[in-house]
Amino acid sequence: MNKKIFVFSAGLIVLFSGSLLISEGFSKEDANENKIISEDSPSKPNRVDGEAKTDGFTDFNELAEKSPIIVKGIKQEDVRTEVFKSKIDEAVIGGYTVADFEINEVVKNATTNAKINLEQTIPIAELNFESEGTIYSVNGYEKMNTGDEYLLFLTDEQDGVFATSGVTVGKVPLDTDGLEIYEENLDDSELELIENIFNEARIEFNN
Repeated sequence: MNKKIFVFSAGLIVLFSGSLLISEGFSKEDANENKIISEDSPSKPNRVDGEAKTDGFTDFNELAEKSPIIVKGIKQEDVRTEVFKSKIDEAVIGGYTVADFEINEVVKNATTNAKINLEQTIPIAELNFESEGTIYSVNGYEKMNTGDEYLLFLTDEQDGVFATSGVTVGKVPLDTDGLEIYEENLDDSELELIENIFNEARIEFNN
């Protein structure tokens, strides 16, 4: 079985070869080989999950401080899927899902981006996408549920879209106490860190 590594470039492309480069909470040195999960059941697509350490964010305070944008709002719908394939063998080498997100509260905006405003709809690059029956994701990231409310810690706009800080930890569901992540490849310490960050975020910002 081939082993793959995710890359999240400045252009918001998740690659499944090369080395890991993720801004806001990740670095090249943090790259790990990912695990590949294959579900052969006809009702479930195959799944490829990449692992990336989130050493950049050790707690909620650091996440809130380093994220230039924090907003609350409602996931509207998936707009499109960007899939990138190798010119050599047509293998999937990257991609993401773009989702519309309607802002109903701006908690923090340390940028000059006029799109970060009440009732504005902004495009979010979700690091989970499907291509030809296989789901690809980073750190167990699951897409937001349409119609649900979320607290998002975001990086600044890149290539016309925004991305969640630290991939998984930057998306906090507010309509549930759950994590809404794919836990298969995450160890107990990673899950505990995410749970603690989410709990503190809900207490601090979900008034």
